[in-house]
Amino acid sequence: MLKRDIVMRFNESKITYFVISLAVALLLLCFLWNSNKTGQLEHQSFSDSLTTLFHSMNFFDLHILYTQHRLSIPLQWISFQVLPLLIVGNFMFSDIQISGAYILPKLPKKGVYIFSKLLSLFVLIVSIWCIWLFIYIMLFTSFNGFTAELNSKVILFMLIQILVSFMYAVLLETLTFMISFISAFIIIVAYIVISIFFHSSLFIASFAMAGKWAFIDYSRMNINYSDGRFFHASDFLLIALIFCAACTFISLVFIKKTDILGE
Repeated sequence: MLKRDIVMRFNESKITYFVISLAVALLLLCFLWNSNKTGQLEHQSFSDSLTTLFHSMNFFDLHILYTQHRLSIPLQWISFQVLPLLIVGNFMFSDIQISGAYILPKLPKKGVYIFSKLLSLFVLIVSIWCIWLFIYIMLFTSFNGFTAELNSKVILFMLIQILVSFMYAVLLETLTFMISFISAFIIIVAYIVISIFFHSSLFIASFAMAGKWAFIDYSRMNINYSDGRFFHASDFLLIALIFCAACTFISLVFIKKTDILGE
């Protein structure tokens, strides 16, 4: 079941996957070109460059926005959050409509069907970010002339980004049971954009903003950590667990209510 879902996900998204990856490569090339042109790149390590790429808006940027009313929307960061969703599409709902009548009766529990879809989705998200990171490493090496260092900070950030993208994708596929793909996509994009302007760990997008790593806590003003932690990892993991469990439960409920035969 899992092997089937993985193969089908990649087959259905391969054209979109390729086109969007080319667009991401162009976006990364423009970013590194501008950084190199300003002389910033030669003074940065790979982890620093990656942090700049995913900076988004931090507490000081928000302070400037609220006091001086100067807005600089991080379109680059938003693009990296949104583009994986276009690759994901609405595979779960469409597959249930097309193949559910043949597959579900053969499974001991409907939960097996959902978990297979979630695991195949996770594999797709991991592959997306691994390929995009590889592209960035190759471009960074070509500009800087030395090998990119994959230290713990880089690995940590990519793991966070993978989990955040996975939660976006799970929400997208869950919402497609209730509304159209376009409507679900618009809701998630709006959520991502709104999360830029708020300082709260309840907005999961904040965890994928390198500029907010030192600011994610329960206070709007406290920006110092005595133990050097980047963010509240326990909060993030708890939110991720509850989020995925809720989406799984909702998906199971709607599978039971969905007319599999389309009658």
